[in-house]
Amino acid sequence: MIVAAASAEFVPVAVYNNVKGKDADVLKAFAEPTWNNPVMRFLGADEKDLIPRKDEVFHGGVVLARMAESLEKAKRPVPAYLKLGVAEFAPKKTEIAVFAMYCYWEGEAKLGALDGVVFTRIGELNKAEVVEVTFDPAVIDYKKLVEKAKELDCTHTVFARTDTQAKTAKEVVAEKKVVRSDKEIDATTQQQYHLAQHLRYHYLPLTMAQATKVNAALANGKSPDEFLSPLQLAIYTRFTKTTDAEAQRIAKLTPDRSPVGVIDYWKKLDAALAEQK
Repeated sequence: MIVAAASAEFVPVAVYNNVKGKDADVLKAFAEPTWNNPVMRFLGADEKDLIPRKDEVFHGGVVLARMAESLEKAKRPVPAYLKLGVAEFAPKKTEIAVFAMYCYWEGEAKLGALDGVVFTRIGELNKAEVVEVTFDPAVIDYKKLVEKAKELDCTHTVFARTDTQAKTAKEVVAEKKVVRSDKEIDATTQQQYHLAQHLRYHYLPLTMAQATKVNAALANGKSPDEFLSPLQLAIYTRFTKTTDAEAQRIAKLTPDRSPVGVIDYWKKLDAALAEQK
């Protein structure tokens, strides 16, 4: 996602330290020391910093957050896929809520579409079909989330993960529908059901947040393309031109949406799409 945003929204430049020539000239022009700590700067057309310079940038989430911040400072739109990347990977506090409803596949589509929901996971808890929601309380607080879930008929039972959640949930739904539980859900089932029915999207290298939003968009009859990076859209188009051999190799893959797994999956997909010799 960092590479996709860098190539689509910025003109990326790498300057090496302790190298003579143009690299050294650039460091001198910007008063940068010749040390080994990575330094990240976002410059406007006037070569002035859009946001404050920062060194020791080691976390991908920080990079994504600074990308979004710099676009905002430049008064340029922040793509939906980049906003999702910030919500999923930037270091911040998220919370977890669990709701039971008549059908978890419908529930994940409804709840996954809500602003502030980072990603969803479905499964069973106490023999009930549930959706586990990871959300950003800075965008949608727990009480508002429960209210929205109730409107969407997704509060047959509210499994509160904290005493505070239990107290808050009882302000929104009947007390008998609130169960205080720390028990993990059994998630050994098909995640993102609607996404799985659209193979060209299903086999894309998506993060968990992207899979959640793409699944919700498809379930609601909307285009999910705003949540895809230019690189992912290119792969989607490439799928229309796959050979039979490539299609067979792709069909053997199992998409991995985890932070580390998605990178490995992307490499496997690249190999499956390699041109025949």
